[in-house]
Amino acid sequence: MDSNQKAVLQLIKSAFDKQKIEDFSSIDLRTAFITAKAHQILPIVYQGAYNNGATRNVEEMRNAFTTICKNIMVSEMQAYELGEIEKAFESNRISYMKLKGSRLKKLYPSMDMRSMTDLDILIKVEQYEEIRLIMQRLGFYEELESNHEFVWTKDTVTVELHKRLIPSYNNDYNAYFGEGWSRAHLAQENGCRYELSREDEFIYLFTHLCKHYRDSGIGIKHFLDIWVFRNVYKELDEAYLETEFRKLKVYEFYQNVLQTLAVWFDGAPETEKTEFITGFVFSSGSFGRREISILSSALKQQKNGKTVKEMKSDRIRRAIFVPWDVMCNLYPVLNKAPILLPFIWVYHCCVRLFNRKKWKKYSQEKQIIKEDKIEMYHQALNYVGLDYNFGKDENA
Repeated sequence: MDSNQKAVLQLIKSAFDKQKIEDFSSIDLRTAFITAKAHQILPIVYQGAYNNGATRNVEEMRNAFTTICKNIMVSEMQAYELGEIEKAFESNRISYMKLKGSRLKKLYPSMDMRSMTDLDILIKVEQYEEIRLIMQRLGFYEELESNHEFVWTKDTVTVELHKRLIPSYNNDYNAYFGEGWSRAHLAQENGCRYELSREDEFIYLFTHLCKHYRDSGIGIKHFLDIWVFRNVYKELDEAYLETEFRKLKVYEFYQNVLQTLAVWFDGAPETEKTEFITGFVFSSGSFGRREISILSSALKQQKNGKTVKEMKSDRIRRAIFVPWDVMCNLYPVLNKAPILLPFIWVYHCCVRLFNRKKWKKYSQEKQIIKEDKIEMYHQALNYVGLDYNFGKDENA
């Protein structure tokens, strides 16, 4: 690990155990805070620095504190809106299950230490028309629909209403979870809120980490969630976890993640593999986030039998001739006036065909989609114990 990686991890650990860092004076807070902000863990790293005597007289601490105050305001708004949504769902007998951040915040020493970009809630799609009316009454605006979620916004609060736990284009993980309801149980009698068992919730959290790691890179926050969850719930059924992770074909990666966390926070000796994972997490891999996303998509398509030449052609074609749902997201007016589609198609094609920046971007992407780069990325996933485990008859 380099000095900044060590510093960030020391500050995180100090935030949790309140132990002083021996060489705190040598830590470059400015660089550590830049990393922390990028990984959405600034409140944790700030707390670690504060525990070691740094005060708001230090410029980096003062700037960080301002950002954290803004985050706390957003967090309070999120908590309020989540409460209103829950009350509305309960009174209207809407089945729902809170996911990820809204469940994890309470496990951290202080709830403001775990920031959230949005509120994630699993719903039943067959209830969506009623849910739409509820969200509108609560003042939310329906922004877009993706493969696995409906996205609603209100001021600074974003709500993602999930159709399923894992996107269907992650065929292997989606096949394991389905929509997610088969493993859920009611949190209380006569209520509408569902929960997973602690083991199944942990399996979902870890699979979500796997999805991000192999699809687009992963941040420190996701690794911290795993560490915090295991530290709070120490009596997890490890035999069950092993059985299920083997079904998902991520058990080797699970062991590597645990070893990496042991290096980060328990003084375990570093290995080549933990060093590789640490570097990937801190920098989103040597490929960079954009390259990871492109290469992961290419690898999935390759697994489904497509050649590099076909991938490049498809990428250009999809950029110009996008599906109806994507067109509606790009041009919301189509939701109200579908008859405008022919005219908007002409406008869209002109924008894409004569936009130099767009074509420069497509050209750069074509340079990334190469056999040797795809294979290098595939080997990098295999090295840590991950792969895309689906066949040619499934969609990428």
